[in-house]
Amino acid sequence: MNSRVIIGVDVGGTFTDAVIVRPENHSIEIVKTLTNIHDPGNRIVEIVSRCSAASNVRIYHATTLTSNILLGQIRLDLPKILLVVNRGFRDIIYIGRQNRIELYSLKPRRAKIPGTIEIFEIDERTLPDGKVEVEPTLGELNKLVEEIEKKRPDVVCICLLNSYVNPSSELRIKKFIKERVSNIDVVCSHEICTTRGEYERFCTALISSLLRPLVRRYMNKLVEKLRSIVENFQLSVATSWGGLVNVHESVRRPVILLESGPAAGVIACSKLCSIINMSRAIAFDMGGTTAKFSPIVDHEPLLRDEYEIAMGVHGCRIQRRTGIPIMIDMIDIVEVSAGGGTIIWIDEAGAVRVGPKSAGSDPGPACYERGGTDPTITDANLVLGRIFPKIMLGDLKVSREAALRAFNKLKDITGREVEEIAYDAIRKINYEMCRGIRIATVERGLDPRDFTLVAYGGAGPLHACELAEYLDIRTVVVPEFSGVFTALGLACMDKIHRYDVPIFKKLNEISIEYLMDKVLKESEKIVKKNLGEGKIIVEYVAYMRYLDQDVELSVRLSENDTIDDLRRKFEEKYYEEYGYLLENVDIELTRVVTVVREYSNINIFRFLKSEHKESHRDPIIDKAEVYVRGEWTCCPVIRRDLTYPGYSIAGPAVIADPTCTIFLNDGWKLMVDDYRNIIMVRE
Repeated sequence: MNSRVIIGVDVGGTFTDAVIVRPENHSIEIVKTLTNIHDPGNRIVEIVSRCSAASNVRIYHATTLTSNILLGQIRLDLPKILLVVNRGFRDIIYIGRQNRIELYSLKPRRAKIPGTIEIFEIDERTLPDGKVEVEPTLGELNKLVEEIEKKRPDVVCICLLNSYVNPSSELRIKKFIKERVSNIDVVCSHEICTTRGEYERFCTALISSLLRPLVRRYMNKLVEKLRSIVENFQLSVATSWGGLVNVHESVRRPVILLESGPAAGVIACSKLCSIINMSRAIAFDMGGTTAKFSPIVDHEPLLRDEYEIAMGVHGCRIQRRTGIPIMIDMIDIVEVSAGGGTIIWIDEAGAVRVGPKSAGSDPGPACYERGGTDPTITDANLVLGRIFPKIMLGDLKVSREAALRAFNKLKDITGREVEEIAYDAIRKINYEMCRGIRIATVERGLDPRDFTLVAYGGAGPLHACELAEYLDIRTVVVPEFSGVFTALGLACMDKIHRYDVPIFKKLNEISIEYLMDKVLKESEKIVKKNLGEGKIIVEYVAYMRYLDQDVELSVRLSENDTIDDLRRKFEEKYYEEYGYLLENVDIELTRVVTVVREYSNINIFRFLKSEHKESHRDPIIDKAEVYVRGEWTCCPVIRRDLTYPGYSIAGPAVIADPTCTIFLNDGWKLMVDDYRNIIMVRE
């Protein structure tokens, strides 16, 4: 059979979502199933087996495996790491920075890198200008090899000061080890992170070292299983910056897989924005465990170059500067601990509380009847009539009776009615998510009232109208296949490789010819090693700062730019950010990021454009009692797949979809556009 199939599959903490696209006939098949937390890749194999007859299968995969390993949600034996550092700097990873969020706590929480880390100090000193002042002696290198043979670590991680400027010492130590010790993984910090800041760079390299053996094992096992069912396939993995890389690169730098699933959802949202000409949007993804928010401006997501893992949580808000820093480029995503599986509980004062604990997929919400007994946000929506249980995808069924039993325990404690407790919990989780949206917009200098809220994920469309009301947002868009929207984004994602070229020179010390010569060489290497025959675009991003300042600003760099152009772009960006410029202070160019993009030739959203204007069946399939604004109201239940472009109805209403449920609140009006997006507008 001569056919091509594209599969986007997102393995989340609660659900595994997939879309199977057959470009020849523009067909899209969706799959939603509970994640097998003990063998996450098994669900991918089950999904791909549906396409075993295809001649060419492309699998684009996002995973929470790396995040879950670091958060301890997957019980694995973590690899043993031997960290090689400069003498006198063994405590860097424990001291960290002088950030103290809990100033008045007698036992302040400090995030720690998981696993077993042994430390070996070596006499080496590279100065900030790259000059090697002290080289490791042969005797010390031999002692290092003896230590490796004695300790038998799984990975050796070499982290030396200023190696981002001159990596020669790290490379020499790595070569020495590889020549004398067989079957040993060696990671150099400059290979993972080329930014300034020894604590952040060491942490990034250590986390990548910790993940490498586990990701390699996972990928090897997955590829082996796929080979047994598909003859011709290509597996690519999503990254934190919203692009695909090959399996080799994902194993070499597994730290770039962090938050790859949420990034894919934001990419899907940005592509949707370009199709329907929506210039400003807030991507709102609410799944089983967390809710994520990301602003999109002029059809492009915002990027940042720092991430944290194992951050503290206050209420449901995740606190910055409390976790382990990871210096990688990634889409700017704000996350709060608010999902369908978030547990509802009663505090000592008898007040209703939500989170931060989640029921996850095992045992899951009480209504799943898989052993969960605590009421969750999903149970609350079901109790309030907002979920229509008769239309669910696959073998997933929900029981309102089981949800009521869970809430009856809280009723016995508080003496309040079940619907009052559930409605109170919904409002509180909505307030927490509003905080997340404000962080993603207001704290970035953006006004949420200028944006459209794009809601997706299994739970996002249930809460979208109320969030928009709290934030004075007038329009909400719920895209087609919103319950598996992240998987849809994977299926149309571009291949993107990013590589940092460290410069660390004043602008008046370099020429544009010197600069472009360095970055062009790196882009040629990336194209030859990693990319295919699609349309390839190379972009450059220059990071600059005033000399001796800590914060860098990024600007676009083109081959036709001059040094004066770079200076002007930096000053314009600096003035936009801070409102003033510094006089008689040199500008330093710290690094240039080379971005090589191979465009996907599939635009799935164009497949969704509907030709017909009416359905032969009435979209209203039932009536349901729904708790709306504090009272029970009889609402129509609309089957989404029976709606058509131009269809409209006023709220309140429940729109049933196999992958999620959409709640149209009172005071809102719904309309379906040509791409089968549901547009909800506040009247």
